[in-house]
Amino acid sequence: MLSRYVSLLAIRASLIAGWTLPAVSVARDVTVCSAGATARLIAVSGIANLEDEAGRIGADASLPKPFELDELLAVVARLLPNADRIA
Repeated sequence: MLSRYVSLLAIRASLIAGWTLPAVSVARDVTVCSAGATARLIAVSGIANLEDEAGRIGADASLPKPFELDELLAVVARLLPNADRIA
């Protein structure tokens, strides 16, 4: 079954440093929706190594901050190509 949900996870440098919640367990939790459906995960952050960290936590995509709404919508459209519409 294809996912029709997207979750955004904002990664802070302190999260990566490990002195708050581990990013990997947070990522697992935010991708589970109601009724057992799963969501595609987009990691967003201003950190320099965002792509590496996004891969480490299993994110489906990453988006460096700051970003424009059109950039976010393009990532969502790429992750959910069969969605009827994005609005």
